[in-house]
Amino acid sequence: MRTNRIRVWTLASATLLLWSCTAVFADSLENQAVRYLPSGATFARVPHLGSDGGTTVDPVVASGSATRWGGRDLAFVYEAAGKLALRVVTTSAGQPKEFEARLPGSFVSGSDSFPKGLLLKDVTGAGVQEMLVVTSEGASLGSFLSVFSVGSHDLDNLVRGGTIAGYGFDLDCAAGRPCRVLASGKWTDAAGAWVQVYEWLGTAFVETDKDADRYFSARLVKLAAAASEQAALPVPARVHMAELAATLYQNRHEYDQAIELCQAVLSRLENPASSAERPGVVVPGTGRQPLLRSDISLGEADLHDLLGNAFGSAGRAADAQAEYRLAQDLRNSEANH
Repeated sequence: MRTNRIRVWTLASATLLLWSCTAVFADSLENQAVRYLPSGATFARVPHLGSDGGTTVDPVVASGSATRWGGRDLAFVYEAAGKLALRVVTTSAGQPKEFEARLPGSFVSGSDSFPKGLLLKDVTGAGVQEMLVVTSEGASLGSFLSVFSVGSHDLDNLVRGGTIAGYGFDLDCAAGRPCRVLASGKWTDAAGAWVQVYEWLGTAFVETDKDADRYFSARLVKLAAAASEQAALPVPARVHMAELAATLYQNRHEYDQAIELCQAVLSRLENPASSAERPGVVVPGTGRQPLLRSDISLGEADLHDLLGNAFGSAGRAADAQAEYRLAQDLRNSEANH
């Protein structure tokens, strides 16, 4: 009995110690970095989605091995007088040493590859981690990706031209070579649908045309898949994605893909379970929200028009005219309701 109590007490003590260490470690980066925060400055912060689905606003602080001296280094972004700066503190060579660089934009933003806005990663193959920071200047002006390494006396900018501009950024880090940086447009219209590739050329990341079409094609496939996915989506959102993807396919003379996409999305609209319901309106006595039948009908009309365009571009004039008639019939029927 006593042995069991000792085991329980030991297990409880170990659990408590582990929890305490975890809590301290989770909070330690900010506590360590605040000692190097300039007077009058504040940490830049970025929204972060937690594992429980809630959103927190976290300071932009990270740690890693940014030098060949070994140990762990601190990197953080701070704001002072409306300006942003990246500061890196190395402590592995004895006395702490600080490096700093100004950043464009007015706030730190995140993306799929950079959810916390700041990433320490060996993207050049040099064996140490570089600092990658995503900052923005207003919702419509896009974002900037800055890449720095710790130099002899300062932070070295690793991007030719200063920064990489775009609305989203990704990394392609195949084994055995430096990472490629991919900058993308908004992908909300044909003009904003682009992908630029930046290669590491030994001294800087430089824009290149190498494999740009392959990356664009992969992004287009993802867009088409999102437009035709089985999960319920609002009709206007589904139709908008289909219009963009079909337009891009036609611009690339890939008419069969445009036709297949439009037909797949039409099949989704014909299944009410694939169409999201009107938000905020509940049918009395049912607790359910009504489907917007008019949205579905008009969405189907738009897709038949898209099919007509694709068939016409492919030289199938009779099929194109049939689709245009179906689109007009749907609009006439909706107008008479």
